Amino acid sequence: MRSHLRSITSLATIAVVCCMVVMHGSAYAQDLRGQVADVDNKPIYHANLRLVRDGVLKARASTDHKGRYHFWPIGMGAYQAIVSANGRDQIVRNIEIKDPGTTVEDFAIKKRKPKTANTP
Repeated sequence: MRSHLRSITSLATIAVVCCMVVMHGSAYAQDLRGQVADVDNKPIYHANLRLVRDGVLKARASTDHKGRYHFWPIGMGAYQAIVSANGRDQIVRNIEIKDPGTTVEDFAIKKRKPKTANTP
């Protein structure tokens, strides 16, 4: 009987701790989301985004068919966001994640200008 009570108590303790971790994580988790579009506000499908902190790649994401991206979970602090897409100029932007919750950052990415050949 005693071992049965210990097992129930142990399971209850584990359940409470798990609930606390989940609730704590969701209350204090940060995420970064937004949209990548062209200068005419048309969404860019399959743009690549990277988050770098102190020179170390922390996360990668790609945009969906509506140009939306989402990083979750990420910690608070300063990041460099690098956005690239085929035929487009790369964007590099410093982003500060300060508060628990959602940070929204949208990007307008220009078409890359074609290289011209220099003729003498």
